Amino acid sequence: MKELELSKIGSRKDVAGVVLDMVRPLKPFYTGEQSGLIVGYTAAHYGSEPAKMEGWARVLWGLGPLFANNNDDLDEKMQTEIEQWKELYLTGLRNGTDPKSSGYWGDIGDYDQKMVESAAISAALCLSSKSLWNPLSDKEKNRIESWMRQINSHEVHANNWRFFRILTNMTFAVLGLEFDEKALVNDFSVVEKCYVDDGWYYDGHDGQMDYYIPFAMHFYGLIWAALAPDLTYGEAGEASKYFSKEYKVNLLERGRKFAGEYALWFSDDGAEVPFGRSLTYRFAHSAFWSALVFAEEKLKSYSETGKYKHLLLQNLRHWLKFPITDNAGILQIGYRYPNLIMSEKYNAPGSPYWAFKAFLILALSPDSMLWNSQEESFEYSEKEYLKSPHMIICHEKKGDKDHVTMFPSGQHAGMEHGNCDSKYKKLVYSNRFGFSVQRGNNLDDGAFDNVFVVSRHGEEKYYMTNCIRWEADEEKIHITSNPIDGVHVDTFVIPTGNGWHVRIHCIDTEIAIDTADGGFAMPVMVLSDGNKTEFYEENDARYMKSDFACVGAYTTDSNNEISFVRAFPNTNVMYPLTTIPYVKQSYGPGKYVQINAFYGTDTDVINEPPKISVGKDGIKIDSKYSKFCWLTE
Repeated sequence: MKELELSKIGSRKDVAGVVLDMVRPLKPFYTGEQSGLIVGYTAAHYGSEPAKMEGWARVLWGLGPLFANNNDDLDEKMQTEIEQWKELYLTGLRNGTDPKSSGYWGDIGDYDQKMVESAAISAALCLSSKSLWNPLSDKEKNRIESWMRQINSHEVHANNWRFFRILTNMTFAVLGLEFDEKALVNDFSVVEKCYVDDGWYYDGHDGQMDYYIPFAMHFYGLIWAALAPDLTYGEAGEASKYFSKEYKVNLLERGRKFAGEYALWFSDDGAEVPFGRSLTYRFAHSAFWSALVFAEEKLKSYSETGKYKHLLLQNLRHWLKFPITDNAGILQIGYRYPNLIMSEKYNAPGSPYWAFKAFLILALSPDSMLWNSQEESFEYSEKEYLKSPHMIICHEKKGDKDHVTMFPSGQHAGMEHGNCDSKYKKLVYSNRFGFSVQRGNNLDDGAFDNVFVVSRHGEEKYYMTNCIRWEADEEKIHITSNPIDGVHVDTFVIPTGNGWHVRIHCIDTEIAIDTADGGFAMPVMVLSDGNKTEFYEENDARYMKSDFACVGAYTTDSNNEISFVRAFPNTNVMYPLTTIPYVKQSYGPGKYVQINAFYGTDTDVINEPPKISVGKDGIKIDSKYSKFCWLTE
């Protein structure tokens, strides 16, 4: 950000300055009625009209918390700017909910995208009723209520979407309006069915545990815990148990349990592991920390505020270093850089402003615990098995750098939103090397980093292993797959430390095949300069190294070929240009075992591969983490 030194973002004024810097470029792109925002012309599946409303509403995730305070801690110029934004959003709220206005958002239907965006309006009205509700006439209030109330008459997806209706009825309760008791009971019953254990939910599809757990399931639940009024049975009927202090504290405790494991997805410098869909929301990943400290403040129950603050602000500092906006300063679809290739079908031009959910902390006054606590680093262990999301997380810390790798199993998106296989089903995900998405089925346009792929011999059309069964424990991930007809693959993935992990592929094929086992995608050119890369051969392994990082591959079979393939540009979510190491082999019909090891570190240090021995008594791996032994049939 041009007006702030990133390392000094720490006070409420600093964070407010980030929001104002990010919304200022949007001013020319509001519609004449100020109820829509048009910042681009690419499409989402729900069309352009809801997309205008989406952009308008998502900015409110950042402005709503600012409107909640008197902002005496900010200078006069910032206060004046905030007042101007209040007027713009009051006008937009009036016109967006007025059927006679050309800026009307339209009626809400079943499974409507406008339900998603209503959550930002609900939160803003609850946080900032003095700014966004009290100034309205009774007629205007009735129109807004009528528009919001439509959600109670329509079908809502049985996943995190149920919170959109929950927050609507919470708003009615906060404003003293009639709320839908039956809808609340029904929606919370869906939420409770999604709860697993150890603070983890799944998002509508059993086993799906991605960033929708922190920035949706927990985020909305913690907002409820913080803002919903305490109502008795006489006031809320069967829904009263959800309005109770006991239930709100329960939601907070779930958040605290989740925090200990979710923190492992981040390094101390704020870089989280990219995994799953909706990565274009970027620092929405830290919205959970914002909601957790917000709920703690409202419930006057504090725990590790300094650590939560550090994780939140470090993630924000991290993200503001990268070219995530265009030259006008508008957030773009993509991850570390603008990139439509990795997007989902529901990503409209204004969608990335969901990142503003991280700014909920601005609703806390300058004298709150958060703003007066010292940041504390989170202590990471080198390897942890997370039972509920069935994944292994490793931290390889070298000086001030921390390479975080995630080894997931059994993950899926429930439906195809765009490149979901690449986003959920790779063997490892990294906060330093990211992951790549497919543009085709060859090794270059397929960009098959960290995944085992199979092609019919000679066709050069490769297909990823597609998990049909899985097992996981503290030592390994086991995935069973039928990537193409006639081919069965059992893959074991064993993190071994020192930048390495080992993969054992047990192949049973009825046809002749070509296989390729991909490693970490090496940035050919970092964004700041043309860092040169060099190739090395050492300890029977091949490496590609630069000042930035080092990747490599090793195989126990000298007949296997190790080669480096330049991936198509813009396939990796972090780096526009990458090269991927592959271990390649061809097989006729039969049963085979292929054993490879892959290396990735964000330093230029080369560590030797783990010791792997293959004999009659099985496969033995002697590594930093453990002595692993696996017996073949």
